Amino acid sequence: AELLTGLSVTSVEDASQVGLELLNKGCGSVIVTLGPLGCVVCQSTNMAPKHIPTTAVTVADTT
Repeated sequence: AELLTGLSVTSVEDASQVGLELLNKGCGSVIVTLGPLGCVVCQSTNMAPKHIPTTAVTVADTT
C-alpha cells in the first residue's frame, strides 16, 4: 500500500487513508494489514473503512 500510494502507514488512520486512496485509483477492495494492530478493510461498495483488530495470542510452536 505504501509503495502504491507513496503514503506511510503506521496507524489505523493511515491505513484508512491509504485504503481510500487505492479505491480512488480503481481498486474494488483493499485490505491493509497492520501486524498487531489488525487490519483495515475498504470496499468500493461501502466507502467507510472498517478496522478489524487482532486478538493477542501466545505462540506455542512455530514449526
